Amino acid sequence: MAAALALADQVMERLGGHKNWDQTRYLTWGFFGKCLHLWDKWAGNIRFEEKGLVVLMNFNSGQVRAWQEEQELTQSATVAAKLNRAHRAWINDSYWLVMPYKLKDSGVSLKYTGPGHTQEGRPAELLMLTFKGVGVTPQNKYEVWVDQQDHAYDAVGSLRGLGRRGAEVHRVLGQVAALWQDLARR
Repeated sequence: MAAALALADQVMERLGGHKNWDQTRYLTWGFFGKCLHLWDKWAGNIRFEEKGLVVLMNFNSGQVRAWQEEQELTQSATVAAKLNRAHRAWINDSYWLVMPYKLKDSGVSLKYTGPGHTQEGRPAELLMLTFKGVGVTPQNKYEVWVDQQDHAYDAVGSLRGLGRRGAEVHRVLGQVAALWQDLARR
């Protein structure tokens, strides 16, 4: 556990450190062209856009408003369904984007699983992430490859099919890891 936490600290430090993460107020990103997120971390405000749907929500106050095709939705059941969609998307999509800063979050179990190699063949350290009662897919497990030399976050692997046939590892979202690598090496 200590090795995993130390490695998580090195990854975060390589990306500017926790202080700079805390001082970051606004983030905006698209997720594979499907939706757009705008996040004011300090105020807890989220704007979610997807195929004519716009949802505004505040995590601190619980306030929510939603529009479909520019018409405000007022029926509570409809608003609740749209909020659920936006909230689930935000949880999933933001985790992929800011995973290096969330390795030590409450509900995340982090385990050092040993040495490995990056997709380019450089020596790496591997971390296993599992979850306890958080997120929308708490059964999922992820491996994170961290470059041994510069502690840059290199890739994420999603472990799926954890049933009778065992686990199959898929490295996913290399573009996100490549972005973090590029930012960390500047």
